[in-house]
Amino acid sequence: MSATILLAISGLVANDKNSKRFSNGHYFQTSDVATAIAAGLVLVRITTASWSSMVAWRCVYILLEKDRLDLRQLNTIISWKIYPTDLFGRSRKPKRTSISTSQGRSVFRIWASIVLVLMWPATLGAPLLTSAVNWDPHYEYTPLTNLNPHSGNYSSTEAWRLFQTSSTDRRNTVVQAVSNVGRMTMNTNGLHLDSCRHVVSFQGLEAGAKVENDVFPCIETGDIKWSSLPSDIEKKLHYTHILSLINTEMFVYGQIGAVALFDLGQLESALKFRASSQQCGERLNTSSWTAIFNEFKDLWDEAEISKQENVTCGELGNLLNPAVFKGKKHVILFTSEYDGSKCGPVEANFGELPAGAIPFNFKQDQGSPCFIAGEIDIVAGVMKSAQGTAINTMVADVKRRDNLDEDPWVNEALVLLPDVMNMLGLINMTTTIERWRHTDNYVKSVIQYAYSATWDALDQKFNPNDHQVSILTPIPIVVASVRPERVYAWLAINLLFTISGVLQWLLQQKCDRPVVVDTAAVAITTDASQLLTKESKGKELGWRSMSYVTKPDAFDDGGARIGLQLEHHKETGWFALKESSN
Repeated sequence: MSATILLAISGLVANDKNSKRFSNGHYFQTSDVATAIAAGLVLVRITTASWSSMVAWRCVYILLEKDRLDLRQLNTIISWKIYPTDLFGRSRKPKRTSISTSQGRSVFRIWASIVLVLMWPATLGAPLLTSAVNWDPHYEYTPLTNLNPHSGNYSSTEAWRLFQTSSTDRRNTVVQAVSNVGRMTMNTNGLHLDSCRHVVSFQGLEAGAKVENDVFPCIETGDIKWSSLPSDIEKKLHYTHILSLINTEMFVYGQIGAVALFDLGQLESALKFRASSQQCGERLNTSSWTAIFNEFKDLWDEAEISKQENVTCGELGNLLNPAVFKGKKHVILFTSEYDGSKCGPVEANFGELPAGAIPFNFKQDQGSPCFIAGEIDIVAGVMKSAQGTAINTMVADVKRRDNLDEDPWVNEALVLLPDVMNMLGLINMTTTIERWRHTDNYVKSVIQYAYSATWDALDQKFNPNDHQVSILTPIPIVVASVRPERVYAWLAINLLFTISGVLQWLLQQKCDRPVVVDTAAVAITTDASQLLTKESKGKELGWRSMSYVTKPDAFDDGGARIGLQLEHHKETGWFALKESSN
């Protein structure tokens, strides 16, 4: 039985009626296992009860032959399976005569006591086995369901070209990214910095479902080195439009905690793809960028917008090459407002001023935003063929691995991050992440959410890949775990029962009478004529009509213990009961 529990029950899967959703076999119920263990224990209890009664009677016959018993001792051995008298022969009342031998104790009495004691633990060990099996919650998964996340939504040259030339189309993508952030944070736990979060392109996931063979956007953020911005970058950032690809003033929503991650070099080199006119390749002349380019001629030259041959319709329609970004980015954090003479204390909103950070302000207007800035190392890419776990109906998480994969939308997502992070103030995103005395982790978390959501928006809009995503739906089950120490303890105390039988057999070898098999029948047919023919004692003790043992039945009026012995008639081989007062 112990082997069955350790080998067969350990790891057994049980479930409720949900198991009908499976077609590949039967699942046990927990009640089935509990019933099986209980039934096994009942069989063990029946066996031990029968055997212990037999051993108790055999001990009685051995003691009657080799020692002596009074009626109370006999009744206690048969009823309770214990020997009630002191092993060393001293009676309960010192004035009474000892039953022990002249040496003060009986070896047979000691052996019989040990045999009876070793049987006791087996009668009390059942709770050890019933409590040895625990049922731990677990999940089983349905067979694979294959889905195409981008069915009917493939990229086209015209769609990509429209995104490049239309700020309205880019704004729609930014809005979609902000919406994705809302999905990522709704009814979910916070995103760990070593994990990746992905908004899938289909609905109906169950919490805990496995999403296999999908692509997860991942970004690894290093330490932030807070300092003042280089003078050339700070000069350009006076025109915060320079960070926006949708012609929106940065930090216009006035939300303390707003973050922007940017690389002016990358933004400037991307300007050739950002014509505001509907006609491909037409020189910028009406957008809000014009003032910036007139002020900073180096931007104009770097963007090469004035060179019509570098801004062709064919170039605008080309999809981007897959890439992984590894490098430094600048980050600025909206920390407080300008009070007319200086920036407000950062500590009032963040509990700390990060080491090295120097607050600054662009406009010196009352209530205008103040910032701190720094550099951060990032690695941005994707994880392909990853297996994630659904955390709500549309979002899955996966543990980030060290080496990320290339993807066409990595750099494009980074270019859009300033606009996406700017709009996060609209959904109060900056108040849902812990930032008090955790400024660095807060900034990293905002970057992580914004990058993942932006990549998802681009992927859902343009991804031309036709890969199959596998969904494994979880079904709650319970799995048996066995506590082996309890099983071994139960086995040990039952082995004591076996040892008691061996000791009883060894004790039996020292007796003249053979092993008594039918103990109850032998008790009834044993010759008791010597007791019943003694009228004086028979009338006094009432042995002929006894129904229970009383004190006078065990002791005579003089206080002497009235004992019983088996007398062996060697001529006939019979054993007869006789009275013994010595």
